[in-house]
Amino acid sequence: SPFAPPGHVLEHEVVQRAAARVGCTPAQVALAWALSLAPNVLLIPGTSSLHHLEENLAVADVELDDETREQLNAIGA
Repeated sequence: SPFAPPGHVLEHEVVQRAAARVGCTPAQVALAWALSLAPNVLLIPGTSSLHHLEENLAVADVELDDETREQLNAIGA
């Protein structure tokens, strides 16, 4: 996954704008994007705290519009 390595992609302008628009973190945008790729995608994100676990679980409620998914697909290619 292009979002697996920490850092650079989460700082990408498209990811940052999507996070601000949706009202979540860049990491949540990345996880929501990965989940939107196919119905059989299974995410197993690591976590170092209860707060991160709660953020990861909240991704189920993050909805990305078609335009945002297309922009994320372009940088993930």
